[in-house]
Amino acid sequence: MRRIPLLCLFLLLFGVPSAFAGSLDLGVAGAGLSIGNSPRWNGIRLNFRDSDVEVVNGINFTVYKSRHPQHSRMNGLLLGIVAPEAHQMRGVAIGLGGVGADEMDGVALGGLAAGAGDSFRGIALGGLAVGAGNGFKGLGAALLAAGAGDGGTGVLLGGLAAGAGESFDGILVGGLAAGSGQSSRGLQVGGLAAGTGESFHGVLVGGLAAGTGQDFRGLGLGGLAVGAGEEMFGVAIGGLAAGAGEEMHGVAIGGLGVGAPHFKGLALALAHTKSERFTGFAASAYNRQTELGRGLFVGLFNYCAELHGVQLGVLNYAGNNSGWKKWLPLFNAHFD
Repeated sequence: MRRIPLLCLFLLLFGVPSAFAGSLDLGVAGAGLSIGNSPRWNGIRLNFRDSDVEVVNGINFTVYKSRHPQHSRMNGLLLGIVAPEAHQMRGVAIGLGGVGADEMDGVALGGLAAGAGDSFRGIALGGLAVGAGNGFKGLGAALLAAGAGDGGTGVLLGGLAAGAGESFDGILVGGLAAGSGQSSRGLQVGGLAAGTGESFHGVLVGGLAAGTGQDFRGLGLGGLAVGAGEEMFGVAIGGLAAGAGEEMHGVAIGGLGVGAPHFKGLALALAHTKSERFTGFAASAYNRQTELGRGLFVGLFNYCAELHGVQLGVLNYAGNNSGWKKWLPLFNAHFD
C-alpha cells in the first residue's frame, strides 16, 4: 500500500505529459508544497515541465523547458535542469542549459545562455551568451557574446564580442570586438576593434582600430588606427594613423600619419601630418597645411600655404612670404 503514494508522486513529477495538468498540493490556501503542474502557488513547487503557469512565488524547480510560458509570472528562486522559462521573472534563476524570459529582474545563471527577449535588469551570466532583445541594465558576462538589441546601461563582457544595437552607457568589453550602433558613453574595449556608429564620449580601445561614425570625445587607442567620422575632442593614439573627418581638437599621435581638415592642438607622427587649417604644434617628417597654419612646425619638410608662426626643418615653404623667402632651409617664419 505504501508504494501507491510514491507512484503517484513519481507520475506527477516525472510522468507522461497527460499527468502535467494535475498536482499534489500539500498546504493551505495555495501555499506550502506543490508537486506537479499547479498553475498558481506560493512556497515550494516541484514539476517536470511547467505548462500554462500563471503565478508562482517562492521556490520553483523544473526539469524540462516550459510550455506556453507567454503569460506566466515567477518570483523567487527558479531552478531548472534544461531551462526555466517565464514571461516575467523576478529573483534568482538558475538553469543548467539556460535561463529565459521576456522580462527579467534579478540574477540569471545559465550553463549555456541567459537573457530576456525584451528587457533585463540585474546580473546575467551565461556559459556561451547573455543578452536582452531590448533594454539591458546591469552586468552581463559570457564566454562568447554579450549584447543588448536596443541598448542599455551597465557592463557587458563577452569572450568574443560585446555590443548593443543602439546606445549603451557603461562598459563594453569583447575579446574580438566591442561596440554600439548609436551614441554611447563610457568604456569600450575590443581585442580587434571598438567603436560606435554615431557619437561616443569616454574611452575607446581597439587592438587594431577604434573609432566612431560621428563625434568622439575622450581617449582613443588603436593598435593600427583611431578616428572619428566627424569631430574628435581629446587624445587619439594610433599605431599607424589618427585623425578625424572634419575637426580634431586635442592630441593626436600616429605611427605614420595624423590628419584632419581642421586641427587644433598637438600632432605627432613619424611620416606625415596633414590638414587644411592647423593651429598648434606639429612634428613629423612632412608637415602639410594646404590653407593655413598657425603655430610651430618641426620636420624634414614643412609646407604651409599661409603661415602664421615658425617652421623648423631641412626645407620650409611659407606661401604667404614674398620672393625667395617662400623657400628657406632650416628656418622660416611669418608674423603679422
